[in-house]
Amino acid sequence: MRESDAVFLGAVGGRGGRREKSARSRACSACAGARRLREPPARALPGAATPLKEGLARHADILVVRELSSGVYFGEPRWEKSEEAVDTWRQTAEEVRRVSHVAFKLARRRKKHVTSVDKANVLAASRLWRRVVREVAFEYPDVTLDHLYVDAAAFEILRAPTGST
Repeated sequence: MRESDAVFLGAVGGRGGRREKSARSRACSACAGARRLREPPARALPGAATPLKEGLARHADILVVRELSSGVYFGEPRWEKSEEAVDTWRQTAEEVRRVSHVAFKLARRRKKHVTSVDKANVLAASRLWRRVVREVAFEYPDVTLDHLYVDAAAFEILRAPTGST
């Protein structure tokens, strides 16, 4: 995988099977540092039923860039008991810089707009994320940056999947 230009990883496992999840985690760890894109951009399938207002879904064009080489997927400590579980979210500025540059470079080829989604109102890792994304944004003055909390972003995707307000 490390010698490839791209690795496509489809849905793995089903119903939360531990073995499948472990295999996916090992594959992601093996490619740590690689960018994680959900490409091509999310678009509605022609003729597909949707609960969205007529015409909204048809124009959806969403590209998600996310960091998966650390964070809650690989943070330590982690453990699970019958009545309690712990997953640790550890984030570094370098990881945020790497994924931010990918997002801003892709935005230059698209709509020149990046929306950074986080939970900075309650999570320290998200506050680091937001601060570093702002720093990287100065290197891309031609790209507009805004920030949304994840709750608001979910609402906005449904309200305006085209990105227009």
